[in-house]
This record gives sequence, C-alpha cells and structure tokens, in this order.
Amino acid sequence: KYIPKFTLGLTPIYLFDYDNYYVIGGYYKKDILVKKNLLKDETLPIVLGLYLAEGGKIDATFTNSWPEAINIVLDFVEKNFSIPRNSVCASICCNSHLKSKKNELEKFWTEKTGVKNFFNNLHINKNVKSPQGILELYFGSQVIKELFVNLSYKLNLDKDLKFINGFLSGDGSPILQNKFCITHHIVFDSQKKNYNKYKKVFRKYKMGIFNNRFVLYTNWDQNLELLMKGAYSYSPMKRFRFLKYFLSLPKTKLNSDLTKIKKLFKEFENLKLYLTNFYKSLETSNIYDKQEINKVVEKLK
Repeated sequence: KYIPKFTLGLTPIYLFDYDNYYVIGGYYKKDILVKKNLLKDETLPIVLGLYLAEGGKIDATFTNSWPEAINIVLDFVEKNFSIPRNSVCASICCNSHLKSKKNELEKFWTEKTGVKNFFNNLHINKNVKSPQGILELYFGSQVIKELFVNLSYKLNLDKDLKFINGFLSGDGSPILQNKFCITHHIVFDSQKKNYNKYKKVFRKYKMGIFNNRFVLYTNWDQNLELLMKGAYSYSPMKRFRFLKYFLSLPKTKLNSDLTKIKKLFKEFENLKLYLTNFYKSLETSNIYDKQEINKVVEKLK
C-alpha cells in the first residue's frame, strides 16, 4: 500500500512477487529488488528522516557532508535493494580552493564510505563550507525516490525520535538563542510548502517561523531528551555544537551532578577528540596542509 501507482512523471509503476523480494519498476524505468521485510528494518525511520531532509524529490539522490549519514543510507540501500555501494554513482561538491584536489577527495570518500564510482568533474560551489566537501549519491532508480518519499509521508513517524534524529541530522541546526535557550532551526522553501508537514512531524514541540526558517522552541527538558535519544547523531559537528550549547546553560551547570549530565560531558570530550582526528585525516589525505587544519581544529576549543 506504500507503493504509488505512478511516478511523478505519470509513468505506471508495476510490482511482482519474487521469493523474499518484490520486483518494482516502471515502464522505461530501472527495476529494483525490494526486500519484503523492509518496513521492519530498525534503521528505516533514520534513513527516511535523512532522505526527507536531504534526499532528492525528483531523482533518487542523497546529499551529505558526513560519512555517518552517507553510510547508514548506503547500508540500507545495499541491504534492502541489493545495490552494492561500489556501484552507486557519486559526485563531490566543494569550494573552489579544492578544485585541484579531485583525486585526494575521491580517495578520502572511498576510504570513509566505500563509494568508488565518481563523476568526471568536481562540482564547484563557493557556498560549500564543509572542509571535506559534500558527497551526493545517485541511485539510478526513480522508483527508490518514489518509495522513500511515500514512506516518509504515509508512515506514522511523528512520534518516532529515530525519524526526528535523522531529519535534524540532515536539515536541522541547533542555535543558542541566549544563555538560557537553545532552539532548532530548519531551512525550508520560501513558499512555505512544507510548513504543515513539519507541524505534523514536530507537533510535540512549540514551533514557529523566523526568517524563512522553521523553528522548534524546545525547553531544557526537551533538549535533554533529544540529546539522550541521539539527536544529530549523523552529523557530528551539529551534535558537537548541540552538546556545547546545552552544557553551557546555567540550568545544566546546576544539575551537573546528574548521571545523564555526566554522560553528556563525557560524550562531549569524546566527540571533540573524534572531530579533531577526523579533520586531521584531511591533512593526512593531502587535502589540506597542517596550518589550514589547525584553523579548523581551533574552532573546536
């Protein structure tokens, strides 16, 4: 019931039963194998959250700058659609100062994700700030896009923190409004087409619009719950900022002897070490020199 009868371009979609799989395709579209127990995959809500945030709505693509997000999507596609990661096409988008580092960037992303099938040219964008660039995956099947988008809209995921964590890891951003308050901003289209959808997904939180951003006005207890449930787990830098902001709040300091808070302090230090080593690996990969990486690492202090 989650398979649409037509693609966005009104091409009929067909479905056949085949052992433990469904064969799903469309006329003049690439067939895919889909595991029958796909809905029971425990990572499905995370992947759907990530895809709704940063997946293609016209073509089956997924874009992110962190291996954690890329790998969980690749693992899901490999397991449930029988598409090996080394056959998935990918492109790298980066700032212009990395335009001579194509081979180094490809080697870096292959080591982190296992993706090997890169496009001939880098995509240069002056607005890309991520030191490692952004990786875009192309799954080559419009049916995958139809399936992901329809599952995102039709499954009852508004109370699923895994889905919320995936979505925030993609399009969310923790913002320290003042020394007492952390909010979460989600960029959306200027026509506000997605506002009602976001209202449904995040209805347990107070919400509003500020400067073309959908904003979650979360209190201290809600932020503690989000942290303990792994919010932003697939975007380590956002997770690091969220921890940093939360641990700096006066109420957090007053409750610093709580077991949960102690656990978050420990995670903060471990995450700082992880990010430091991650950025230093860009130096080892000859993408940046030591001086440039030291500037990035300095911001973690």
